[in-house]
Order: sequence, then structure tokens, then C-alpha cells
Amino acid sequence: MLDATLLMAATLGYPKEYVYAHPEYRPTLRQLVHFKKTIWQRSRGKPLAYLLGRQEFYGRNFLVNKNVLIPRPETEILVETALAAIKNNPTTQQPTVLIDVGTGSGCIPLTILSELPHLPIQAVAIDISRAALAVARQNAKTYGVKITLQPGDLLSPLLAGDIPLPTGAKIFITANLPYLSVEQFKNEPSIQREPRVALVAKAAGLALYQKLLAQIPPLKQANQPASITLLMEINPEQAPPLKNQLTQLFPSATLSSHRDLAGRDRVLEVSKI
Repeated sequence: MLDATLLMAATLGYPKEYVYAHPEYRPTLRQLVHFKKTIWQRSRGKPLAYLLGRQEFYGRNFLVNKNVLIPRPETEILVETALAAIKNNPTTQQPTVLIDVGTGSGCIPLTILSELPHLPIQAVAIDISRAALAVARQNAKTYGVKITLQPGDLLSPLLAGDIPLPTGAKIFITANLPYLSVEQFKNEPSIQREPRVALVAKAAGLALYQKLLAQIPPLKQANQPASITLLMEINPEQAPPLKNQLTQLFPSATLSSHRDLAGRDRVLEVSKI
């Protein structure tokens, strides 16, 4: 019932409260045809967010379409963790850099920047999909956020020198990369209409995070940052192997985990890299 109300509201161009308050309203023939089409698409599994063209995230509406993953409530934990980390490292003489890899709709870095409008943060959002970056660009325009949007594979554009970073910066890397295995993707009907490239990774879902971790030492060597803080949203089942790998790669760093509402490890935070 709620889906139908939201779709009718979108068809009419009014908020859902208007639909509730005006039961006497009679849609035009064109509106009725459009509404029935969206109801038919919804009944066959098309995500509501794609039909509405938007998804609420951290109190803001973000443009979404078939080229990007639909933002999830769990990802708000990543945003909250990043906000706390940046606030706990106030800018003094060192510049602050935010790097979001696999940015998709851009909801993570754009939310962080919108929540910290008075901090001088250089922000870079990277995605291998140019179609996804087009969505992120529109969202950045909507919220008036200054951010560099760069096509590329994880940190590759930075390692190649395509985007210069200041020496001695405090770098914060956020990542909500594909972390599902092929089997998990196949066994979850609710995500079949979202881009597989944004959900699935090889090596039981760990391949892209392993690749990202391998790119951090050369990034550190090339830019000589004051510090690097890495924040990753993960599949809770991946916490043990990722924690082991992080401890081996960065033995002097501080590793902590942040749990979701179900009490499962959802975000790993590695600071003082």
C-alpha cells in the first residue's frame, strides 16, 4: 500500500501527504497510465527507488537509477564513523583529504561534506563506472558540493598522479565496495535488479578489498601523508579474515569495528596507518 501511495505521489508530482489528504483527486488519463505502468514494474521486482528515481539517505534524497547501487541504512554507519573520525582529527596545519572509492551515487562523500560544510576538505570520489559518476555528478550539483569525480579502478588514478594530493595531509578513505560472493548474489532475489558490478566480487567477495589494501602502501609512499584512516563497510562474515589481513599489513595501526543494529561487524576502521 505504501509503495502504491509513493508511486501515485510521484506520478502527480506531490508529496505522499497530498495523496492522503485528497482522496477525491482524479488523475488524468496520462497520469493513470503512468501509474499503472509503475505498479506493473514494481510487481515484477523493479526496486521502488529506481521507479521513484531517488532514495533517502541520512536525511537527504539522492538521485538513483539502474547504474548505481541503492543506498542502504547500513551505510549510514560508515558515514557516522567517518564523520566522527574527521571531527576527532581537527584540521590544523595539515590539509584534510577525503577519498571515496566505488562511489556510485556519491551518497557517502556528499553526505560527509554536507555535514561538515565549514571544514576545508579536498574530496575525491572514484568509480570504475562513468554512468555511476554521472549520477554522482548530478547529486553533487543538487547539494552544491565541491568534489572531484574521477573514473578509475579504486585508488589507481591517485597512484598514477592524475589527481595531485597535498603532501602531509590527513587522508580519510571511505569504501563501500562490492562484497557479496556470486552465490550470495544468486540467492538474494531482492537485489537481482541492481547492478551486479556494484555488489559482487571474486574471492568470496573479498577481491576488491584485498586490492584496495594493497594500494594503500604505495599511496602512502607517494604522498607522505600525516596519517591515513581507512573505513570500510563489509559483509559481517568477512570481519575475521579482513581483521587478520589488516593486522598483518598495518601492524602499528589502530583497528576497530562498528556494529550494525543486529550487533554484527559492519564497518572496519583502521587509523594511524
